[in-house]
Amino acid sequence: MSKYGHRTHNWFESIVNKLGGEEGAEAFLRDELKLVKAEEDPLLSVVWTIQTMLTEPTVTCTSPQFKGWFHGVPDGELSEELTIRKLARRSRNTPIITALGGEEASAVTWADFKSALAEKEAEGDHTSIMAYMVDVNGVLRSVRAFWGGVGWDVRACSLDSPEVWFAGRRVLSRPPAEALA
Repeated sequence: MSKYGHRTHNWFESIVNKLGGEEGAEAFLRDELKLVKAEEDPLLSVVWTIQTMLTEPTVTCTSPQFKGWFHGVPDGELSEELTIRKLARRSRNTPIITALGGEEASAVTWADFKSALAEKEAEGDHTSIMAYMVDVNGVLRSVRAFWGGVGWDVRACSLDSPEVWFAGRRVLSRPPAEALA
């Protein structure tokens, strides 16, 4: 009995048809035909770019993790421009960070994050947002904020968290270097 005995004849026939029939299947077995995984659509797409502002957002709650990791972190340098991106499909932190250009490129400052929250609040946009920030120990963390009715609730988690970010999640970043040139 074949180790694929649980598969139907139609399943195997579908594969042979996808390879271009018997000739294609034979070419595949002779290594004359190679399969290449189709490129996926980009993980992140730009939704809009915002000019930063110095207005303070209404932050009404911060999680214990956020307080522990970010208490005492200076606001940092405020970027002139920030980009809000939309997550195209479910993802964990590592692919998102890679799509943003790596750990260093993905990090925003606390000043950047507060500016984005203030802008969203001023516009009446209370959709949640996430970003990556470096904590007091120099460790990159994911930070998210959601509107709690009267202000922003800010939380943080480690990058190895099992958290899966859902499609549609907004991600804050600085513009890529090539966009600033």
